Amino acid sequence: MRKGGFFSSDYVLYTITTEPNGWRVGRKDTDFYTLRRILKAQFPHVLIPPLPLKSNKMTQKFLTKREKQFTRFLQAISRSEELKSSICLNNFLEIEDLKEFQKANKIFEKTKYGKSIVELVTEKGQVGVNMNQNAMVFCTRMTDFTDSYQILYSEIIETTREIKEKSADLAKTMHTLGEHLEKLGNVNYMIRVDRMHELYAWLSKMSTGTGNHLANLGDLFHVYLGSHLKYHMSEHESFRELSTLREQVKQNFIKKERHLIERKEKLFKS
Repeated sequence: MRKGGFFSSDYVLYTITTEPNGWRVGRKDTDFYTLRRILKAQFPHVLIPPLPLKSNKMTQKFLTKREKQFTRFLQAISRSEELKSSICLNNFLEIEDLKEFQKANKIFEKTKYGKSIVELVTEKGQVGVNMNQNAMVFCTRMTDFTDSYQILYSEIIETTREIKEKSADLAKTMHTLGEHLEKLGNVNYMIRVDRMHELYAWLSKMSTGTGNHLANLGDLFHVYLGSHLKYHMSEHESFRELSTLREQVKQNFIKKERHLIERKEKLFKS
């Protein structure tokens, strides 16, 4: 734990070691959220792993859990061929000097990144493409795929919105239950029934905690899954244009091929 300055509060510095490079840096909670925000802007077509909700807790139990969550976040990013190509991620893991690191981050945060398919490139300037033996099947059925995924994506996005709303309602009910249980515990405390007071106090905390968990789950579904699919929905017309263009090229090829065959037959006849 580091002491803050005159105008800032204390903060925790997490040590990150990267092998076999031998890099060793210290990063604050806010640095992890900044990294995710930049990666989300750089790679809008990639589902960025989630981070835990922000909190000011400083207990050892909480910090140990937090450290494991941040570790899983970095490991998930490192498994992605596209995400680990980011210079921002490289800076996060390599730059030891905090001022130099923060200066580099500001440049990334000010950068405007593309959102359309043609603008999405890796740091090497190329779009990552993997050949697949089923590519022909996909191309021939692209129209059916585009129609189906547009409908399904819309339904899933709407469902995540409903999940968020219903989770918020259920969370509110659980919080109300927690308040009632707390009051019931206080009533037992008034007449010195300590065991019942402790029981209802525990049930109150459990109800409130469950409510918070339900609200967070609703937000996770809506923000991460819903937003991810919503981005891909914006590329729906691009798929249709690509399909139309492919069909035009195919018909043009067939036409020229037929023309060449006819000329070949005429030459043999002559």
